Amino acid sequence: MEKKLPPQPGKEKEGLNSLIEEQRKEARMKAEKRRAARIAEKKQSILENLGQAISEMTSMSQELTSSVNELQQTMNDISARASDVSDATDKCVEETGRVDDAAQKTADRTQASLDKMVAIQDFVNTTADSMTDLVSGINTSLETNKEINALIKPMTEKATEIQNAADDIIASAEQINLFALNAGIEASRAGEHGEGFSVVADEIRKLASKTEQYVRQVITTVSQLTESVNTVKLDVEEMVGKSETDAQNANQIYEKLKKVTDEIDRMKSAALEIKNYTENQSESTKKVIDNTREIASGASEAMSASQESTSVMVQQLKVMEGINKSTEDIEEQSDRLRNERYAKQVGEELATSAEELSATIEQVSSSAQMVASSIDQIAQAATQQSNAVKKNANLIESVVQISNEIQRFSQTNNKKASELQDMLKGIVLDTNQMIQDISVSADKNIDSAKKVRLLDEEIANLESIIARLNSINDLTILLAVIGRVESVRAGEHGTGFAEVSEDIRNLVDITSDQIPEITKRIRSIKETIFTISSNVELVGSKIRQDVENAKETTARLATVEKDMADIVEGITEVQAQAKVSLTSAENLKSTIDRISAAADETATACHQASTVADQQSQATKNLATTAEEIAAQADEL
Repeated sequence: MEKKLPPQPGKEKEGLNSLIEEQRKEARMKAEKRRAARIAEKKQSILENLGQAISEMTSMSQELTSSVNELQQTMNDISARASDVSDATDKCVEETGRVDDAAQKTADRTQASLDKMVAIQDFVNTTADSMTDLVSGINTSLETNKEINALIKPMTEKATEIQNAADDIIASAEQINLFALNAGIEASRAGEHGEGFSVVADEIRKLASKTEQYVRQVITTVSQLTESVNTVKLDVEEMVGKSETDAQNANQIYEKLKKVTDEIDRMKSAALEIKNYTENQSESTKKVIDNTREIASGASEAMSASQESTSVMVQQLKVMEGINKSTEDIEEQSDRLRNERYAKQVGEELATSAEELSATIEQVSSSAQMVASSIDQIAQAATQQSNAVKKNANLIESVVQISNEIQRFSQTNNKKASELQDMLKGIVLDTNQMIQDISVSADKNIDSAKKVRLLDEEIANLESIIARLNSINDLTILLAVIGRVESVRAGEHGTGFAEVSEDIRNLVDITSDQIPEITKRIRSIKETIFTISSNVELVGSKIRQDVENAKETTARLATVEKDMADIVEGITEVQAQAKVSLTSAENLKSTIDRISAAADETATACHQASTVADQQSQATKNLATTAEEIAAQADEL
């Protein structure tokens, strides 16, 4: 080791100063080395932190980009579902319109059928009332004909009594004729004493012959009268039986008409049920349309929000490119820090990059909030859609039930209307036949009245004959008295004449007793004939009037049958509209199921999107925190 010489005294101070200076320099160098070591150490720490932050940032940036892409895809899916829902709502409104249109047509047709039912029922009731009047008239005719029939029997009995009395008169006349003949013989024997009595006897015989002639005319006339009365009796008996049949037929028609009105009452009740159902159906369809519009509005909001979110996310992706660029810049600046001894300028650049990154991340955070808000809006719309869909599903079930009920009631009414149509056809035929039969009966009654009035001529002939008989009887009595006078004149020769005159007088008295009885019976028959002819004619006229009234009323039965055919046609259309409603309701159910599925998928997508958005928000926050850390590290540099 080299040995140093001690410094010279003059130079000792210079050496000391130099030493001190060297020591200071050495100390500064050491301090600089220590500071550099500390800086290097700190720089290394910052670089390590930066490296970690950059790594995390890169990872979070990738995660954020991935979440944006995922959200974008989800929003595209939501938009597509919203578009499907929008299309489905259009179809839903269209099908609901068909249901409402069918309900309106059903209501209109049902009301038209109701109006026709009321009109038919009123007319059928009027017709039934006319049947009641007709039956009443027929029954009156029946009772009158029975009374007439009861009157005919005593009349025939009186005719028989007249014939018996006439037989007695004929017997008396024959006896008188015989007495007169004997008296003429006796008068011839008496010679001149019997001339006067012979003349009387001859006249009495002539009168007896006339009496017998007239009485036989009475018998003939009475026989003809009896025959005519029996003919009328047969006609009346036939009319009695016919009236009973007509009354029975009219009652049957009346019962059928009442059955028609009863069935129409049931049809009216069913039609009112259908009308009420159509009102409920129309109300349900209006609610369906309101709910569908709400669904469509939600779909429009979801579509708008998803499209807006998609637009925002497109911007986000562009911003993410800026974040990725900033991350690359920071990473490059970090590499420069490793290679440069002094990092002030790089640190400033790094701080600037970190600040720019923070601003960019703020944009991402703001847009993420917008997306999250849109997702919430879509989720709310999906919830509203779901609720509206559930309401519509219940309403459509109601529409289906109503359509089934309408179809059930219309099927019942269609069957009843068809049966009533056939029944009315039968009633028309039966009524026309009955009216024709009753018209024949009325004509027969009037013809019978004419026949009975013809008996008046025979009665007048009888009265004329009886008047002549009465005159003959008076002459015979006078001649018997004259014969008695002649017998007195003849003295003892007139004794036989007196007895003959007395016998003739006794026989004439018998005739005198019979003629008033015959006259009495003829008068009774005449009165009975008048009563019969009046009643028969009155009955015939009354029935004929009832028939004319029934014709006027029943003439519209054919129109009623046509109205019933219109009702059948209307009910058939109601059935067709019910089928339309059912078909549309089934289509609505399918469409609503489609909307419901879309709403559920949208709700699920919203939940997933919300989760992704939360992750995005957290990633954005983490990015922001990392950017702040980088900025802080840059500030330290």
